[in-house]
Amino acid sequence: MVNLSKHIKPLLYLSLASLILVACNHKDKDDEDTKDANIHSKTPVSITNPTKETISESITLNATSSFLKKNNIKSTATGYIKTVDVVIGQEVKAGQTLFTIQTKEAAAYKNLNIKDTSLLFSGMITLKATSDGVISSIAHFAGEYVQDGDQLLTISDRSSLVFLLSVPYELNKFIRINANCTINLPDSSEISARIDSKLSEMDAASQMETYRVKPLTYSPIPENLLATVSIIKSKKENTIVLPKEAVLSNETQTDYWIMKLLNDTTAIKIPVTPGIHDKHKIEILTPELSTTDKILTTGNYGLPDTAIVKVIK
Repeated sequence: MVNLSKHIKPLLYLSLASLILVACNHKDKDDEDTKDANIHSKTPVSITNPTKETISESITLNATSSFLKKNNIKSTATGYIKTVDVVIGQEVKAGQTLFTIQTKEAAAYKNLNIKDTSLLFSGMITLKATSDGVISSIAHFAGEYVQDGDQLLTISDRSSLVFLLSVPYELNKFIRINANCTINLPDSSEISARIDSKLSEMDAASQMETYRVKPLTYSPIPENLLATVSIIKSKKENTIVLPKEAVLSNETQTDYWIMKLLNDTTAIKIPVTPGIHDKHKIEILTPELSTTDKILTTGNYGLPDTAIVKVIK
């Protein structure tokens, strides 16, 4: 009889060895796949360093441009306007001709068609600008009949341009006469200015106080332009600041944190206490940061407490 055990045992050993070899190969493949997945799961981020510098926090309030000095040109005789030599918005100089008026007597003599030329006179009166400025309004035009003393036009003195700043009474403590400020125009340009004075009356409807803000440089700004004025509320020097994008918060803005690079690939979450801020940067009160710390600025949103990251340029 054939002894089957002799043949079965080698086959069993061979099968067991094959299974072990397959399992090892599968484990090595899984390890490689896990390693590749970890490499590809790194979040690309960019970093910055905290800096020590001066930072100031400002309040922004609404203001409207206005010309304080306006010269009203009036008729000096009763008659007819023959010519209007200016247009609205035109810059004029003192002594420049604005109107020509023919008196009603001269116009009457002309209509009588008197042949004796010695009795005829033109009766033309020339009105000239009394100061430099810009024509802001014209009340009468050529051919119209005007009375002595009628207002003909208004010249606004550009040097008298101010912005009327509306300030809620609770913010009055932050407004200081002769303090510097910045006027922000709708076209995103800025003008350096100074708080000139405060009007003595408060607007009854809005309960706003009005301050006059004087631009420090000339600018051809029209009247009634709506703008905003930025006034420094508080200021700190030589303090640690970070870009705004580096500081994260919850929806209610009660908790703040940053993501700090611990080593080349690991970022950790650090709670912070922010201080004052401006348009671009935030002061960090606690914890004490070093200017050599590496803080995430992009790719930081939604990262867990300990995250695997990849720093990019």
